[in-house]
Amino acid sequence: MTQRLLTTLVITAASLLFAASAHAGPPRGFVGVVSEDVFAGTFDYQRPTMHQQRQAGVTLLRQNFDWSRIEPSRGVFDFSMTDRFVLAAAKEGIEVMPLLFGEPAWATSRPAGNASRAAFPPRRINDFAEYAAAVAMRYGTNGSLWLEHPDVRPRPVRAYQVWNEPNLPIYWADRPSPKRYAALLRGTHRALHQADPRAKVVTAGLPKSKHGMRLGTYIKRLYRGGAGRAIDILGVNPYAPSLKGIEKQLREARGALPKRFRRTPLWITEIGWSTGGPPTKGRFVGVHGQARLVKQVFGGLARHRKHWRLRGIIYYAWKDAPVYPGGKDFWGLHTGLYAIDGAPKPAVRILRQVTRSLR
Repeated sequence: MTQRLLTTLVITAASLLFAASAHAGPPRGFVGVVSEDVFAGTFDYQRPTMHQQRQAGVTLLRQNFDWSRIEPSRGVFDFSMTDRFVLAAAKEGIEVMPLLFGEPAWATSRPAGNASRAAFPPRRINDFAEYAAAVAMRYGTNGSLWLEHPDVRPRPVRAYQVWNEPNLPIYWADRPSPKRYAALLRGTHRALHQADPRAKVVTAGLPKSKHGMRLGTYIKRLYRGGAGRAIDILGVNPYAPSLKGIEKQLREARGALPKRFRRTPLWITEIGWSTGGPPTKGRFVGVHGQARLVKQVFGGLARHRKHWRLRGIIYYAWKDAPVYPGGKDFWGLHTGLYAIDGAPKPAVRILRQVTRSLR
């Protein structure tokens, strides 16, 4: 073989490899949604809706695994609802990210007689860690659910999100505490990795909000509190009315990381835009604005995911929701890709097009 021919072959092979990597799609689980309607729905609703989600390019469902429902009494676990949900998702080829959240009465730090809507952290970290480990032993690698259902191709849970938006007082009453949340992360990380060494710990999605501690400040204090090695992926909920605004929050989050943790991946665990309800600045964009932003955000960030070290994007939510009992209407009930009557919004078609273009 001549030197010229050898050189040509090497260049051609390198070009093909570059082209393949340039067009390689995002990792499995990159495109996710929150779908409480599917979790609570009947079998006749759940399976066809999951099929619709898979057709739209969704490969992950983030779902609250409510601690108060799963472990209503200490050491007594009820996995009936989550079993049905995880099995249905596995049959459709969709992964699940459990949101480990909630406060059973026996484990909460809520003062007696306090009727606040705010969520209180657990009184004892070990109680929460044991609940997390039980979830991993059920749904993780070699989890008991898969052993009990050999007819279903396993889709083990890989990533577990610990708590929800603890930099806001509504989710960490009475006052956000990065130090206490860091301790919760450390205890949960140990328990999850003992239950499943392949488990990945995702922090609660941290939003930028005037109602809580600033995003960058909270992250800096979280790492000062010793959370670093307990964080496999940093969750961010960068709600904003533009791609530029989202990227600004991602830069703030990454810039707040200590130097030795700068390569920690990010995961957008909530993002969404309202098409109805009470007009709210920066949240209400209408159906066409929602479709435009889905295209810009999912397409743009996916194409530059290596730059951001972005593990995935989870849209909130699949379907609009009714007003909560005793609650009031607000923008977050109208971010669905489907209207409450089941009619698709233009953003569904756009999401399908974007995810197909990324493969």
